[in-house]
Amino acid sequence: YFGISYGIGAIAPAVGFILGGVFLGFYKSLGEPPEGLTADNANWVGAWWLGFLICALLGYIFGFLLLLFPAQLPECEEVKQKKLELNIQITNGVEAPTIELSLLP
Repeated sequence: YFGISYGIGAIAPAVGFILGGVFLGFYKSLGEPPEGLTADNANWVGAWWLGFLICALLGYIFGFLLLLFPAQLPECEEVKQKKLELNIQITNGVEAPTIELSLLP
């Protein structure tokens, strides 16, 4: 997971820079610019805010999708019970039994 986080952290500024350049090609109000005003003109103002709007929208969408997941997985209680039994056996001075990995989820 750390590799994914670091990879995204390294790539995200480059992608943001490229998308910012693309969005600056659109006029600030996303409509038709005034007559005679082009992207090469010094008075041109691009839609710099569009990237922030898209990122906020994506954040809300993915946040909502995360809220749809259950608080606990269905087999969570069984796994907790198995771990608790193993912990009790170890703390009572009894050697831990050999565990077959095929029995664990």
